[in-house]
Amino acid sequence: MSLKNQKLKIKKSLKIFHQNDIDPKVWIAPAHSFDSLTLKAISEETNIKIISDGVSVFQYFNSGFHFIPQQLWSLKKKTFGLWTVCLHPDTMSDEEINEFERQLSSSSIYKSSISIEDVVLSKTNKKILDYCYSACFFTKFFASSIYRNLRK
Repeated sequence: MSLKNQKLKIKKSLKIFHQNDIDPKVWIAPAHSFDSLTLKAISEETNIKIISDGVSVFQYFNSGFHFIPQQLWSLKKKTFGLWTVCLHPDTMSDEEINEFERQLSSSSIYKSSISIEDVVLSKTNKKILDYCYSACFFTKFFASSIYRNLRK
């Protein structure tokens, strides 16, 4: 999509947020889909400096943005790093929401959870561990996809 069209979409969405008294601080890309023009549009049309996306173990700085990694789709206890969970409550059943609430209330998860305001942002690049984790993540992701397709 062109920069002009992306800027227009971002302006329209920002207007909706503001009409509802919401001042967004974090960008979450629809379907994890964005490119350098998207980042340019966000930079030029908003005050947002945090992107919740990317596969790494720690937050990193790139293209003028702090990237908060998004690597999980359910709660899992991790011993180090910054881990976020992508949820879609609009497609979750009541049972799934109740299970998430139960898991979130568990002592080990609750004690290690923080809010976005608590994330220590720094202008560091990805580290070697981040690149290794990303390579493993995508190898497993694509291998699982191939396996699922072969079973059909």
